[in-house]
Amino acid sequence: MTLLRQAIRDDADAGIRETAEFIGPQGTSVFGYSHLPSSRTHGGVVVCSPIHAEFIRNYRREVLIGRGLAAAGVAVQRFHYRGHGNSGGQLEDATFDTMVEDSILAAEHLREKTKVTRIAFFGTRFGAIIAAAAARRFGPSPMVLWDPVSDPVQYFRDIVRAHQIQTLKSRSRGGTAEDLFDVLERSGSIDILGYVITRSLYMSAQSHSLEEETGTEPKPMLVVRLGQDSRGHRGLSDLVDRWRTRGFDVESLSIGRTEAWWFTAGALLAKEALTEPVDVSVEWLIRSLVRSEVDA
Repeated sequence: MTLLRQAIRDDADAGIRETAEFIGPQGTSVFGYSHLPSSRTHGGVVVCSPIHAEFIRNYRREVLIGRGLAAAGVAVQRFHYRGHGNSGGQLEDATFDTMVEDSILAAEHLREKTKVTRIAFFGTRFGAIIAAAAARRFGPSPMVLWDPVSDPVQYFRDIVRAHQIQTLKSRSRGGTAEDLFDVLERSGSIDILGYVITRSLYMSAQSHSLEEETGTEPKPMLVVRLGQDSRGHRGLSDLVDRWRTRGFDVESLSIGRTEAWWFTAGALLAKEALTEPVDVSVEWLIRSLVRSEVDA
């Protein structure tokens, strides 16, 4: 594992050290940002971000997650997928499998850096499926999932629908969903509200689902639904019931208002929209990692 360069920030008041660095070989290196406790570390959390507009919208909350956990003794590793953000590689080369590989790389880097033996995974939206797939490599890892995408095919169709709604509002011309997917197939990418959706990611994600990637080994899970949008959460309640039937320890909550994930322009998040899901998730992860270690 090659560290290309890094920048370190110490927060003496919070008792944490934050490091921005590049992990992995040059050309395909992954940009990572860790939040580490200054004192004893009780466990680790890998944050699997959502993508495109949802990544931007959720960014501040992920920072708060990292800092809140590190202050409580839990090490946190955030990162950008290859081809995204500050990481190396080309966007058109990013697939479902490379995103899972990057998540595993981030987890192994955190374990190597801190010597933690237990790692939890935190995933939002599309990142929830990635988190579930990566977590299976680390035993019955606790997982926190925010507004998880259960069906990637429906997820990309919902993104296209958001694009169509926006074009109607602006009175500009936009093709049907089928037209846009035809363009995606022919050209390899489409522009959705200023973000590039690639054929490589769309095609590679179609054969995966949240239920499949979670596996059959029971594990503690917190599923957070932002708001009460039954359409956006369709099927998730049934999936939670199936997990529980199989022995998974699943806590499911609905918090705050429905999240307008793809409509970010001018939509600043209210303070409670930032802090309430963060506070609940930090407390749950502390209970799962720190307190379970103390009890043992």
